Amino acid sequence: MHAADETSFNRLALKARLPVIALFHGASCELSRAALAGLARVAALFEQQVQVVTVDGEANTTMCEQLGVWALPSYILLHRGDELTRVCGFLPAGLLRCLFELGLESGMRLPQLWRPSEQQFEDAVLLPMLQAWGWDVRRQERCAVGRGRNGVIDVLVFSGEHNRPVTLFENKRLIANDDELRRAAAQARRYAQSLQAPSFVVADPLAVWVYGAAGDAPRARFGSYELEADAGALRALLLQLASDQ
Repeated sequence: MHAADETSFNRLALKARLPVIALFHGASCELSRAALAGLARVAALFEQQVQVVTVDGEANTTMCEQLGVWALPSYILLHRGDELTRVCGFLPAGLLRCLFELGLESGMRLPQLWRPSEQQFEDAVLLPMLQAWGWDVRRQERCAVGRGRNGVIDVLVFSGEHNRPVTLFENKRLIANDDELRRAAAQARRYAQSLQAPSFVVADPLAVWVYGAAGDAPRARFGSYELEADAGALRALLLQLASDQ
């Protein structure tokens, strides 16, 4: 990885022959420190394929203003001086690998702000976490929700300690506001009650919200950074909700 400033960014990032991922971080920001550590681990997997540049945004405010970087951490994917896409906020390792892989796909048109698809989020983050716990998952499971209607559960989860589902996940590309969270939770609640699951989870790449099957308010929220650091608290809460029934 190369540390850049306003003097060297042009040479290290804009004129690089390889695809570039530039991380803008802040020395005083805990999420930025975690992003730097995660970037170093993933960058080692793409050595000599993707150039990685880091910029202390707190020390290079003029460059941040010129590039429109308003939040730290932020990742920018560049190729031959052109910005392909960017991400604002902490990326867990699985999704960061997806961003690196996008840099290797030449000629691909990307949105200005990259958001992983639901499938990318499930494949890169949720399923590895659940499988590491030894839990079984079923994807795209159909579920009757009454009056002859069926729904599709994104991820239905079983643990070896329970005969019925321990929880289910309703995954979204982005939960932008409280109304979207309430709608997603209402849909997942119908699935959970139909299957007598003790809990359900609404998730997007930034956070997960955990609900008891009968509850309207989330019991807990875990950010992507918290889950990357230690997902044990999420597992413990889901098992507690299962045991309470």
